[in-house]
This record gives sequence, C-alpha cells and structure tokens, in this order.
Amino acid sequence: MVVKKRIAVLLAVLLILTTLPGLALGGVQVSLDLSQSSAAVGDSIIASGIADPDEWVSIKVVDSSGNIVFFDAVKPDTNRKYSYTFIVPQVSPGTLTVVAGYGTNVANKTLTITAGVTGVSLNKNSTIIVIGTEETLEATVEPANAGNKAVTWSNSKEDVATVDENGKVTGISPGTATITVTT
Repeated sequence: MVVKKRIAVLLAVLLILTTLPGLALGGVQVSLDLSQSSAAVGDSIIASGIADPDEWVSIKVVDSSGNIVFFDAVKPDTNRKYSYTFIVPQVSPGTLTVVAGYGTNVANKTLTITAGVTGVSLNKNSTIIVIGTEETLEATVEPANAGNKAVTWSNSKEDVATVDENGKVTGISPGTATITVTT
C-alpha cells in the first residue's frame, strides 16, 4: 500500500511538471500580448510579453490550415521582457494564431485578419450646389467586408464649398471645387 501511494504521488508530481513546466521548475511562464486583435495584410503588429531572459523566444504565425506564415525569434531583456514587431503577411481574411515561446513553454493569441480596402467610390461624379444649400455625398468602401471603412474628406477650394467629416458639402460662393474622399 505504501508503494501504491508513492507511485500515485510520483505520478501527480510528473503530471504537474509536464503540464506547467515553466512554473513547476521555477522558470518563467511565457506570456504574449498583441498590439491589436485584428488587422489587415501589411499592418504592423507588436508581439510582446515576458519570458526567461536566458531563452530565445520563437514568434510564429500560423494560418487556419496549420501552415507557418511567419517565423522569427527574439531574446528577452534582463527584465524578462520581449517585444517584436512583424508585418501581417499576404493571407486571406480569417484567423491566424500567433505563438510565442520555447519548447513546451508557449503562449498563443488569435489575430483576426480583415479584408483590406481596395477602393472607394462616391454616389455622384458631379453635382451643382446652390450657395447656402448643402448636399451629403455618400462614400462606398470596397470590398464590403473591409476591416477599416474610415474615410477622410478633402476639398480643393474652401472658399467655394466646405465639406465636413460626414461628406456634407455646403455651397459658399460661385465656382468649382473638387471634393475628394480617401481611405
């Protein structure tokens, strides 16, 4: 009976050691934070966290099929902090998994990849606005599932017409002005 208890205790200790290797052996458990949880292709993402300063931290990005689409390594500083900036590679919209660590001591985070903007169009090519009246132009960002649909309005002649952040154009004086929308 004493032998069975020793085996049970030994198995429990081994289970703890294999489940939590960084904590059980007195090392540092790797942590991972991402600068943002969603991004588009070409965006910069900062992967940071803490890790054992004596270990190189592998940073890998894996797509939903299990393919590694990015890989590099970084050494933590003496305060156990690491930080690495990577550019989101050319992948389809969906989910990527960012993995940081060494051996079995790893942490991971999900990064949602949104569709990038391919264009923007206006509901009108030209219009006539009487002095003192207004008209709101409508911008359509493509594709419809683009992650960032924010637009900026600008005007070639503020003395002829004004445009606000919502595309509302107000006639000020006679003349021609070009209203431009950009993403």
